[in-house]
Amino acid sequence: FYAMVIPGTVLFLSFLDFTVTLHKAAAFDVTIPWTFAHGTTTDSDFTGGFTKTGSVVVPAGQLTAKITPSFPVIGDTTVEANETFTVTLGTPDKTSVSLSATEKVGTSTITNDDSAVINIANANQFEPATGTSKITFDVTLTQPVDVDTTVTYTLTNVTTSDADFSNLTKTSTLTFLAGSKTPVTPLSFDIASDAVSEPDETFTVTLSNPTLAGGVTRNVTVGPAATGTIQ
Repeated sequence: FYAMVIPGTVLFLSFLDFTVTLHKAAAFDVTIPWTFAHGTTTDSDFTGGFTKTGSVVVPAGQLTAKITPSFPVIGDTTVEANETFTVTLGTPDKTSVSLSATEKVGTSTITNDDSAVINIANANQFEPATGTSKITFDVTLTQPVDVDTTVTYTLTNVTTSDADFSNLTKTSTLTFLAGSKTPVTPLSFDIASDAVSEPDETFTVTLSNPTLAGGVTRNVTVGPAATGTIQ
Protein backbone atom coordinates (compact mmCIF):
# COMPACT_ATOMS: atom_id res chain seq x y z
CA PHE A 1 0.00 0.00 0.00
CA TYR A 2 1.59 3.22 -1.05
CA ALA A 3 0.71 6.89 -1.50
CA MET A 4 1.25 8.97 -4.61
CA VAL A 5 1.45 12.67 -3.80
CA ILE A 6 0.66 15.50 -6.20
CA PRO A 7 2.47 18.56 -4.72
CA GLY A 8 0.31 21.50 -3.70
CA THR A 9 0.42 24.82 -5.53
CA VAL A 10 -0.10 28.15 -3.76
CA LEU A 11 -3.70 29.38 -3.81
CA PHE A 12 -4.90 26.53 -6.03
CA LEU A 13 -6.76 23.40 -5.09
CA SER A 14 -4.62 20.26 -5.38
CA PHE A 15 -5.51 16.62 -4.89
CA LEU A 16 -3.57 13.99 -3.01
CA ASP A 17 -4.09 10.45 -4.28
CA PHE A 18 -3.50 7.12 -2.57
CA THR A 19 -3.14 3.92 -4.55
CA VAL A 20 -3.68 0.49 -3.00
CA THR A 21 -1.48 -2.25 -4.43
CA LEU A 22 -1.89 -6.00 -4.11
CA HIS A 23 1.23 -8.16 -4.28
CA LYS A 24 -0.69 -10.60 -6.47
CA ALA A 25 -3.87 -10.17 -8.48
CA ALA A 26 -6.92 -11.96 -7.08
CA ALA A 27 -9.54 -13.87 -9.05
CA PHE A 28 -12.26 -11.82 -7.33
CA ASP A 29 -12.94 -8.22 -6.34
CA VAL A 30 -11.28 -7.22 -3.07
CA THR A 31 -12.93 -4.54 -0.94
CA ILE A 32 -10.80 -2.84 1.71
CA PRO A 33 -12.04 -0.20 4.16
CA TRP A 34 -9.85 2.84 4.83
CA THR A 35 -9.67 5.64 7.42
CA PHE A 36 -8.11 9.11 7.17
CA ALA A 37 -6.24 10.58 10.18
CA HIS A 38 -4.50 13.91 10.70
CA GLY A 39 -0.81 13.92 11.52
CA THR A 40 0.16 17.60 11.56
CA THR A 41 -2.59 18.67 9.16
CA THR A 42 -5.95 20.07 10.30
CA ASP A 43 -9.37 20.12 8.66
CA SER A 44 -8.64 23.69 7.49
CA ASP A 45 -5.98 22.34 5.11
CA PHE A 46 -8.72 20.64 3.09
CA THR A 47 -11.98 21.70 1.47
CA GLY A 48 -14.99 21.40 3.71
CA GLY A 49 -16.75 18.08 4.02
CA PHE A 50 -13.98 15.94 2.58
CA THR A 51 -14.38 12.20 3.10
CA LYS A 52 -12.46 10.67 6.02
CA THR A 53 -13.62 7.07 5.72
CA GLY A 54 -14.59 4.80 2.87
CA SER A 55 -13.63 1.67 1.01
CA VAL A 56 -11.62 0.88 -2.08
CA VAL A 57 -12.27 -1.99 -4.48
CA VAL A 58 -9.42 -3.70 -6.31
CA PRO A 59 -11.15 -5.41 -9.27
CA ALA A 60 -10.57 -9.06 -10.03
CA GLY A 61 -7.40 -9.57 -12.03
CA GLN A 62 -6.06 -6.12 -11.16
CA LEU A 63 -3.15 -5.20 -8.89
CA THR A 64 -4.07 -1.60 -8.04
CA ALA A 65 -6.95 0.71 -7.30
CA LYS A 66 -7.03 4.37 -6.35
CA ILE A 67 -8.84 5.57 -3.25
CA THR A 68 -11.61 7.93 -4.27
CA PRO A 69 -12.40 10.68 -3.83
CA SER A 70 -8.92 12.21 -3.74
CA PHE A 71 -8.07 14.44 -0.77
CA PRO A 72 -8.54 18.09 -1.79
CA VAL A 73 -5.76 20.26 -0.33
CA ILE A 74 -6.23 24.03 -0.15
CA GLY A 75 -3.14 26.05 -1.10
CA ASP A 76 -2.03 28.99 1.02
CA THR A 77 0.81 31.51 1.23
CA THR A 78 1.77 30.99 4.88
CA VAL A 79 5.39 29.98 5.44
CA GLU A 80 5.08 26.83 7.51
CA ALA A 81 6.41 23.33 8.07
CA ASN A 82 5.57 20.39 5.85
CA GLU A 83 2.38 18.71 7.05
CA THR A 84 1.39 15.06 7.05
CA PHE A 85 -1.68 12.85 7.28
CA THR A 86 -2.25 9.11 7.02
CA VAL A 87 -4.68 6.69 5.46
CA THR A 88 -4.97 3.33 7.17
CA LEU A 89 -6.42 0.24 5.54
CA GLY A 90 -8.78 -2.00 7.47
CA THR A 91 -9.52 -5.69 7.14
CA PRO A 92 -10.21 -6.82 3.55
CA ASP A 93 -13.54 -8.52 2.87
CA LYS A 94 -11.78 -11.67 1.65
CA THR A 95 -10.01 -13.77 4.27
CA SER A 96 -7.42 -14.88 1.73
CA VAL A 97 -6.17 -11.28 1.50
CA SER A 98 -4.22 -9.97 4.47
CA LEU A 99 -2.21 -6.89 5.42
CA SER A 100 0.88 -6.60 7.56
CA ALA A 101 1.21 -3.76 10.06
CA THR A 102 3.86 -2.09 7.91
CA GLU A 103 1.80 -2.27 4.72
CA LYS A 104 -1.53 -0.96 5.85
CA VAL A 105 -0.64 2.69 6.59
CA GLY A 106 0.10 5.23 3.87
CA THR A 107 1.51 8.66 4.77
CA SER A 108 1.11 11.76 2.63
CA THR A 109 3.17 14.93 2.95
CA ILE A 110 1.93 18.38 1.97
CA THR A 111 5.19 20.13 1.13
CA ASN A 112 5.49 23.80 2.00
CA ASP A 113 6.58 25.73 -1.10
CA ASP A 114 6.29 29.23 0.38
CA SER A 115 9.01 31.65 1.41
CA ALA A 116 9.14 35.10 2.98
CA VAL A 117 11.47 38.08 2.86
CA ILE A 118 11.74 40.68 5.62
CA ASN A 119 12.08 44.03 3.86
CA ILE A 120 12.90 47.48 5.18
CA ALA A 121 12.06 50.67 3.26
CA ASN A 122 14.03 53.91 3.11
CA ALA A 123 12.88 56.72 5.41
CA ASN A 124 13.48 60.41 5.90
CA GLN A 125 12.66 62.98 8.53
CA PHE A 126 13.30 66.66 9.15
CA GLU A 127 15.75 67.56 11.87
CA PRO A 128 13.94 69.49 14.63
CA ALA A 129 15.10 72.89 15.85
CA THR A 130 14.07 71.93 19.38
CA GLY A 131 13.15 68.69 21.12
CA THR A 132 13.25 65.48 19.09
CA SER A 133 11.56 64.05 16.03
CA LYS A 134 11.09 60.42 15.12
CA ILE A 135 12.21 58.68 11.93
CA THR A 136 10.29 55.45 11.35
CA PHE A 137 11.16 52.64 8.96
CA ASP A 138 8.52 50.36 7.45
CA VAL A 139 9.61 46.76 8.08
CA THR A 140 7.38 44.06 6.59
CA LEU A 141 7.24 40.35 5.82
CA THR A 142 6.24 39.51 2.28
CA GLN A 143 4.26 36.50 3.58
CA PRO A 144 3.07 35.54 7.08
CA VAL A 145 5.00 32.86 8.98
CA ASP A 146 3.33 30.26 11.19
CA VAL A 147 5.59 30.95 14.20
CA ASP A 148 6.95 34.07 15.89
CA THR A 149 9.92 35.48 13.99
CA THR A 150 12.63 37.87 15.17
CA VAL A 151 15.15 39.78 13.11
CA THR A 152 18.17 41.83 14.15
CA TYR A 153 18.57 45.43 12.97
CA THR A 154 21.78 47.46 13.01
CA LEU A 155 22.19 51.22 12.49
CA THR A 156 25.41 52.38 10.82
CA ASN A 157 26.35 56.05 10.52
CA VAL A 158 27.25 57.28 7.04
CA THR A 159 27.34 61.06 7.32
CA THR A 160 25.44 61.14 10.60
CA SER A 161 27.06 60.68 14.00
CA ASP A 162 25.71 59.32 17.27
CA ALA A 163 25.21 62.91 18.40
CA ASP A 164 22.48 63.34 15.76
CA PHE A 165 20.27 60.94 17.72
CA SER A 166 18.69 60.87 21.17
CA ASN A 167 18.71 57.70 23.33
CA LEU A 168 20.23 55.80 20.44
CA THR A 169 20.17 51.99 20.39
CA LYS A 170 22.21 50.96 17.38
CA THR A 171 21.33 47.28 17.32
CA SER A 172 18.41 45.27 18.68
CA THR A 173 15.65 42.99 17.41
CA LEU A 174 12.14 43.23 16.00
CA THR A 175 9.50 40.55 16.56
CA PHE A 176 6.76 39.45 14.16
CA LEU A 177 4.03 37.41 15.81
CA ALA A 178 2.87 34.27 14.04
CA GLY A 179 0.60 35.19 11.14
CA SER A 180 1.55 38.89 11.18
CA LYS A 181 3.40 40.74 8.42
CA THR A 182 4.39 43.73 10.58
CA PRO A 183 6.49 43.84 13.76
CA VAL A 184 4.97 44.25 17.21
CA THR A 185 6.91 47.49 17.74
CA PRO A 186 7.69 49.82 14.82
CA LEU A 187 11.35 50.52 14.09
CA SER A 188 12.02 54.16 14.99
CA PHE A 189 14.93 56.35 16.01
CA ASP A 190 14.76 59.70 17.81
CA ILE A 191 16.52 62.53 16.00
CA ALA A 192 18.11 65.15 18.25
CA SER A 193 17.52 68.87 17.65
CA ASP A 194 20.10 70.88 15.76
CA ALA A 195 19.85 74.55 14.80
CA VAL A 196 22.94 74.43 12.58
CA SER A 197 22.28 74.76 8.85
CA GLU A 198 23.90 71.75 7.16
CA PRO A 199 23.44 69.30 4.27
CA ASP A 200 21.20 66.27 4.59
CA GLU A 201 22.78 63.46 6.60
CA THR A 202 22.36 59.75 6.05
CA PHE A 203 22.69 56.44 7.85
CA THR A 204 21.80 52.85 7.00
CA VAL A 205 19.76 50.20 8.79
CA THR A 206 20.60 46.58 8.00
CA LEU A 207 18.49 43.54 8.85
CA SER A 208 20.09 40.19 9.66
CA ASN A 209 19.71 36.84 11.40
CA PRO A 210 16.00 36.01 11.09
CA THR A 211 15.24 33.57 13.90
CA LEU A 212 12.10 31.51 14.41
CA ALA A 213 10.51 30.50 17.71
CA GLY A 214 11.31 27.02 18.89
CA GLY A 215 14.39 26.82 16.68
CA VAL A 216 12.33 25.62 13.71
CA THR A 217 13.48 26.11 10.14
CA ARG A 218 11.55 28.09 7.55
CA ASN A 219 12.51 29.78 4.29
CA VAL A 220 12.75 33.33 5.67
CA THR A 221 15.41 35.76 4.42
CA VAL A 222 16.11 39.49 4.66
CA GLY A 223 16.11 42.17 1.98
CA PRO A 224 18.70 44.90 1.33
CA ALA A 225 19.62 47.62 3.81
CA ALA A 226 17.61 50.83 3.98
CA THR A 227 18.87 54.41 4.05
CA GLY A 228 17.65 56.96 6.56
CA THR A 229 17.95 60.62 5.65
CA ILE A 230 17.88 63.49 8.15
CA GLN A 231 16.87 66.60 6.25
